[in-house]
Amino acid sequence: MSMTLPEHAAWRKGAYIETPDVHATLLHPSADGYHGLVTLAQRIHGQWHETILKPLDLPWALREIAGTPDAYLTQNRFKGARRIAHLWQLGALWTDLDYHKMSQWQGKSPEEIWELAKDVLEEIHLPRPTLVIATGRGLALVWIHTPIPRPALPRWNACQRQIYAGFKTLGADRAALDAARVLRLIGTENAKNGQLVRALTPTGDVWNFEALADVILPLHRGELSDLRVQRALRHAERPRKDDNWASQRFSIASLWEARLSDLQTLLEQRWWGVLPPGQRDLWLFLAVNAMSWLTPPEVLMREAWALAKQVGGWDEREAAARLQAIFKRSRMAAQGQALEWNGKAVDPRYAFKTQTILEWLKITPEEQRHMRVLIGPEEKRRRHREAESQRKRQSGEVKQTRADYEAQARARRVQATQLRNAGKSYRAIAAALGCSVGEAYRLLNG
Repeated sequence: MSMTLPEHAAWRKGAYIETPDVHATLLHPSADGYHGLVTLAQRIHGQWHETILKPLDLPWALREIAGTPDAYLTQNRFKGARRIAHLWQLGALWTDLDYHKMSQWQGKSPEEIWELAKDVLEEIHLPRPTLVIATGRGLALVWIHTPIPRPALPRWNACQRQIYAGFKTLGADRAALDAARVLRLIGTENAKNGQLVRALTPTGDVWNFEALADVILPLHRGELSDLRVQRALRHAERPRKDDNWASQRFSIASLWEARLSDLQTLLEQRWWGVLPPGQRDLWLFLAVNAMSWLTPPEVLMREAWALAKQVGGWDEREAAARLQAIFKRSRMAAQGQALEWNGKAVDPRYAFKTQTILEWLKITPEEQRHMRVLIGPEEKRRRHREAESQRKRQSGEVKQTRADYEAQARARRVQATQLRNAGKSYRAIAAALGCSVGEAYRLLNG
C-alpha cells in the first residue's frame, strides 16, 4: 500500500525533517507526475501575505525562512491561487489537532498527545501518518499520498471527514478539512508562543491514495460496486426514472465536480476567463452551487467570494447578497437538515438537471464537444457513435478508412514538426513516435 516518492537528496524515509525547504520538497517533489503550483503563506507584521511558487523553486525560496514566524504551505497543488476552483492535484490527507482548546488536554505535551493519537489510529484502523508535526500549540498528522487529479476531490473529501471524525476527541479542527488549507512549515516559529514547529516523528511511508482510501472509508470501491449490483438486481423490474447520462455514472459530489470543471471550460472558451455584465449572476450561481457539494459551508463562503471577485468583480457584500440562498442551503445540509420534495426528504442543496443548465447558459453543440458532462442528447449520440466506430476499427470488425489514415498521417506530421521545432533530433523524434529514423525524416521532409 505504501510507495516511494521520487528520490531526493534532501530527505529520506526514517529521517527527521528539520528545515522548511526539506519539508516542502517532501510534500511537493519537482518530478514527472507532480503538477501545479503551491502557495507559501506568511504573517509579516500582522499582515497576511501569499506567494505562489513552482515546486521546482521551493528549495531556494524556503531556505531563508527557517526560524521565521508564522510560515505555512499548501499541502495540495493548484493552477493559480489556492482556491478550490483552481485545484489541480491532491497530494496529502491530514488532521490538525488543536488539543490546547480542550480542557482535558491543556498542559499536555505534544509527545503525550501523540501517544493518545496512536491509540486512536488503532481504534479506527488507520495507518501511521507520513509526518507528525508539533505546530507550537497543536499537532498535525499528515498522510502524503500519490498525486490524484481534482475529479477525485469528493473521495478525498470523504477521507478527510472520516479522519476528522476519528480525532474529534483530541481537538481535530473542522475548519482545517478543505483542500486549499495551509499548514505550518517545520523549522519555522509559532509566533503565538514562540515555539519552534518541529517534526515529532521521522518520515514515514508515502501511501498509494486508492489503497489508503479503501482503509479509511467504511466501504471500499469493491464493496460499493457489489452493493450497486445488488440494488440493480432488486430494482431490475422497476422503470428507470432518471435518464440523465451523467447521473448514472457519477456520485452526486463527483457529478458536481465535473460540472464545475465544465463551467470553467465554458468561462475560458466563451468569455476568456472574465464574465461580462449580464452574464455574471447565472454562471456564478451555478459554479458556487457546484462548490457547495464539494466544500463545507465555512469554506464555501471564502471560495465563493474569491471566485466572484476574480471573474465577476463582485465584492463580499454583493456576493453574499446574490448567493445567500446557496449559503443557506449549504449550512442546512451540514446540519443534517432536509427539504421535502414530492413527499420525500431530500438534500437541501440545489440539484439541477443537466438539461436545465444547458438551457440556462445556452451551451451550444460546438461548446458541448469540450465538456465532460454538460452535454445534450445529440452530443451523447455523437460520442457513442465515435466510440463504437473506434472499437470496431481496433477489433478489426471494420477496416480503417482512407480519411482515417490521412487524418492520422497529418497528426503525426504535426507532432513530428513540433518536436523538431523544440530542438529534438531525428532519432529522438522517431523514439517519441514509435517509428524508424527514416520514417521520421519522411514525415518532416516528404
